[in-house]
Amino acid sequence: MLVVGCAPGLEPLTRLANQNAGTTPFLDMLGESDLREPCDDWYCNDLCTVDTEATIAAQVEATAPDVIMFEEVWDMTRCGDPDRPAEYQVAPYACSAGDGHQLTRVLPEGYSFACVHGERDSTACVAFRDAVFQPLSPADCSGRDCSALITDLESECEHEGVTAFLRGTTELGPTTLAIAHLFIDFSGADELCRVQQLSVLEEALAALPADEVLVLAGDFNLDPLRWEGEDVDTLNGMVEDLGLRRLPDDTISHLILDITIDLLFVRGWPGQDEATCELTFLDEGAAEPMLDHAFVICE
Repeated sequence: MLVVGCAPGLEPLTRLANQNAGTTPFLDMLGESDLREPCDDWYCNDLCTVDTEATIAAQVEATAPDVIMFEEVWDMTRCGDPDRPAEYQVAPYACSAGDGHQLTRVLPEGYSFACVHGERDSTACVAFRDAVFQPLSPADCSGRDCSALITDLESECEHEGVTAFLRGTTELGPTTLAIAHLFIDFSGADELCRVQQLSVLEEALAALPADEVLVLAGDFNLDPLRWEGEDVDTLNGMVEDLGLRRLPDDTISHLILDITIDLLFVRGWPGQDEATCELTFLDEGAAEPMLDHAFVICE
């Protein structure tokens, strides 16, 4: 059970971030790369190269977010599949880096994380500075990996995305960190899939105490300012019902598409009224860019 009130000794929660770390063949529109087809075939378009890991790691080191949500993290246990071709197990591919969790290479010391796996082989993770957020039952974490503590929410949608939350405490008191990576396709049926995912998420978050600090971020695969539809209506209804505040942004969050789908919401966070957000495409100028989503940080 969470302790009500502030948590002495924890540093203030001031910086919130999100990064979809995956790649996509759509980036061929900016110039072809020999890496993208293998990343599609053998890494499910998740974070698939050690060079991209290093790019994200440098940004995390430089900006030091207190909480950062990651979508499309690679599951290193899949490197052990005996059917994987040897040429995709060596550098620059992620499987060349060994058996450790991918986020132990992306995150500096002082960060822990908790991850869930979606049906479409995409892993979503909540990461946090240990000095800012303490999960419930931290003794149940395996080193820096607190995945045993995260609550994975399942929808009835055939093509399940990822919605999950991790409860704990910050200087502000009881705090929940929630992540959403909704189903990606854009047909009418897939819109209804996102509606189901959002409905399950809202039901779970509505069961939390109304005064609990809440951070929700992720790749929602919908743009609530440019789109119309039942999924957008469901998101807007959830935001209103839960008393969430969407943090501002000043540009698109997708390098190829003119849309903002990487969103951050908060409730009970002292900085929510004055927050500013910066969106950066980390390898936009690279010869072979591998990230099509912006690194979003708000403070």
